Amino acid sequence: MCAACGCGKKKGEPGFGKGPKSKAKGKACTCGTCKDCKAKKKPLKGKQGKLDADKDGKIESSDFAALRKKK
Repeated sequence: MCAACGCGKKKGEPGFGKGPKSKAKGKACTCGTCKDCKAKKKPLKGKQGKLDADKDGKIESSDFAALRKKK
């Protein structure tokens, strides 16, 4: 059973990590395996924002290509 999100499934079972059917107020899931945790965006740290040319929150090869073209 996922103790963090309380999905009630064991690892490897279908539906594991999909979260509980009703979320408790004030408790945020941090298991890292359920749909809700994977959907959360982690902010860029430090000066990584300068490298993100298209401002989508991810640093990809297209960002570097845009920066080279801009230079």
